[in-house]
Amino acid sequence: YMASLLSPVLRRFSTLYPHVEIEIVCAQSVALGPMLADNKIDLAFVTRDCKLRGEFVRAEEMVWVGSATDPAPLAMSPLPVGLYEHGSVARAHTVAALDAAHIRYRAAYSSASLMGLLATVEAGIAIVALTRCSVPPRFAMLGEAHGLPKIEPLEIVVARSVKSNRPTCDYLAQQMVQDLSVPRQRG
Repeated sequence: YMASLLSPVLRRFSTLYPHVEIEIVCAQSVALGPMLADNKIDLAFVTRDCKLRGEFVRAEEMVWVGSATDPAPLAMSPLPVGLYEHGSVARAHTVAALDAAHIRYRAAYSSASLMGLLATVEAGIAIVALTRCSVPPRFAMLGEAHGLPKIEPLEIVVARSVKSNRPTCDYLAQQMVQDLSVPRQRG
């Protein structure tokens, strides 16, 4: 979420607090949760799961992504799918959607890295499910018209460590919630 959502918040924060050092840790939510629990980081903008709670910010739609120039994976059986690492909510939602739709698929690639998953799409060897905010314009968004099921959205939260009770942390968390919130959709 760093590149697509947090840049304006960080820009404003650094203007107001120019002498505060921010260490940015870009990692999957499954890695950030233990870092919060161990007080190694103060705040995390993460996907909510059963172990990782926080203040709700937004629901992020999951979409299927394929190569804009090579639709070959869509014709393959079983469907080659690139998945986030085991333990991630995005992976669980993707697999649940495929299973519920009775689509034969194979976990062709697995990566904790968005860039790793995008490389499989770029190569035309798999499709992946990503948050809409993470899809580069050069890729094709796929959906029900392509025989693919809807995927449950991800709930994005701001989670805090127990030692993050400082004014600068309060401000940054408040700005994340305020600037990045979108109303929950009822479904």
